[in-house]
Amino acid sequence: MSASESYTEQLLTHMSAEHTFAVVGLLWPLALTGYIALLRWKRLQSKLGFLILGVLACFGLQAFLARLTRYVFWTYLAPMQPRYHLTALRAMDPIVITAASAILSVPLLLWFAALLRVPLTSNDRSRGP
Repeated sequence: MSASESYTEQLLTHMSAEHTFAVVGLLWPLALTGYIALLRWKRLQSKLGFLILGVLACFGLQAFLARLTRYVFWTYLAPMQPRYHLTALRAMDPIVITAASAILSVPLLLWFAALLRVPLTSNDRSRGP
């Protein structure tokens, strides 16, 4: 195998991994929101509202964390200590940001589900808390 064939194979493997990760990055908000919606389906007053709000919140949290890590790195860590570059680059890794976003999205989606639950009926109010 020549050097150019090896480089081409490595490039294609890298592109395939990046493509897979991009698809996962786009699908996890849909899957996580759908899963929580199924768990809370009967108690949701606005099912479509929860799905839309949940997906947008997941994407927004992911975008916020990506910008926050870049801001903190380039504003505070990069000028101070060059030895922190590798650590900061790992924190800015899209896999880390996606994993952190997914973990932080679970309580956010559960809170949204609680906000959009079925309102109390007159029978439920008479029973008390």
